[in-house]
Amino acid sequence: MSGKTVQAIVNTLKGRGEKITPARKGILEVLASTDQLLNVAEIYEALRTNGVFVNYSTVYRTLDYLSKNNLIEKLVVTGENKYKLLKHREHIHHLICKKCHSTQPFDYCPYDDLKDIIKAKTNFLPLEHRLEIYGYCEECQKKHNSNYK
Repeated sequence: MSGKTVQAIVNTLKGRGEKITPARKGILEVLASTDQLLNVAEIYEALRTNGVFVNYSTVYRTLDYLSKNNLIEKLVVTGENKYKLLKHREHIHHLICKKCHSTQPFDYCPYDDLKDIIKAKTNFLPLEHRLEIYGYCEECQKKHNSNYK
């Protein structure tokens, strides 16, 4: 994602009368710069690298604010909260490595077929979903080939 995406989000927030704090803009920029899911420590370090000096509590509060405003998504990966910028025009799931915890976006989605099956068999109306597939990335498979067969 680009700076244009971050600027569009900033403009939306400004249009709602919201403050654009250095932490808010900085976190959006950090998350826009990667396809990886990031934890709080990784976001905090990236902010510092980018010259945005805030404390951990500010990062937590800002992530909570951005999540509640549907600008970022919080996922629990191996018991840890990780964050990504929501791409409202894209529908992406994640492949998550159980060894190194790297993530890969995966744009195939079986939801439409599954939604019809769920409705037919259970009379439950699904409205949203999240799909995360856990396994081992190519690098971890190479490093530990005999352990994963």
